[in-house]
Amino acid sequence: MTISPARRSAFEILRRVETESAYASVLLASLDDRTTWLERAQRGGWSVDRLATTARGANASPPAPHVAYKASVEAVAKKVSSLNEADDRLLAKAVRAGLADAVEELATQVERLTARLHKAQRRSMSIAR
Repeated sequence: MTISPARRSAFEILRRVETESAYASVLLASLDDRTTWLERAQRGGWSVDRLATTARGANASPPAPHVAYKASVEAVAKKVSSLNEADDRLLAKAVRAGLADAVEELATQVERLTARLHKAQRRSMSIAR
């Protein structure tokens, strides 16, 4: 059986990247541009897990807007939460740099969004009846 040059190349790259596991084979089988991904993995010295995560992320369709909204808010909440762990001296410097004003603005925007969400929820409940 003769292997085409493109497949041979991909296989050679696969072997060099040391991703000969069944997991890598399954992952790569679903990709249209497997050779490109293998070359990226080789150049970057990626593990199979990194290859899988990166390739899946690039080939995934974007989330629906309502899901993206939730993810954005969760990301902001996580960042704000980390500020609660900051050293007091660092927070004092941040206040001088305008952090308190920025937090006030954030709080205002959160209040406005909360009111709109409650209003939208009431509307959707009345429509559902």
